[in-house]
Amino acid sequence: MGLSVAKMLVEKGYYVFATYVGPEFTDKIENYEAHLVDQTKRDEVYAFINYVMSQNNHLDCLFCNAGMSIRKSFTKTTDADWDKQMEMVVNSHYIREFYPIIPAGSRILFTGSQMAVHPHATVLSYGVTKSAVCALAKNLVKEFEGTGKCNYSWICCHSLAERKTRIYQTEYLQENGNSSFCNHL
Repeated sequence: MGLSVAKMLVEKGYYVFATYVGPEFTDKIENYEAHLVDQTKRDEVYAFINYVMSQNNHLDCLFCNAGMSIRKSFTKTTDADWDKQMEMVVNSHYIREFYPIIPAGSRILFTGSQMAVHPHATVLSYGVTKSAVCALAKNLVKEFEGTGKCNYSWICCHSLAERKTRIYQTEYLQENGNSSFCNHL
């Protein structure tokens, strides 16, 4: 989903910086940079943030689309498993660090999951991370309310709504015009 949204934004004139975890991304796309970043490792996350900020003076759209699922029962999930999932999915590093270069009228988008509302027994921690993403999005609205700096959306995606979600993203993002974009895959 992240690559599809990134390609759509490139077509609309955005310059896209994206992270991915694997497999090796070899596509060559004009106005698109893919960076291998293990988002469970803060030093890699901050290296990417610093790179983007050194290359750009603004971000008009930040799409937080990271997800990680360790398929173990709750009782078999280790502390390390839990921490990796939380670090990757439920973080505000990007938003906090990019805040100075996010102009008024920009967008911060989050990809949620139906598992936040209807969890599955074998991936409990994934449902918890997606619930936390929803709470993060809602609380950021409160945090920045009235500043005119950012608008926030939480996009709920699952297989039955995939087509509707793509349409919503396309319509919603068309209003931003041409500029740069950072895709947190």
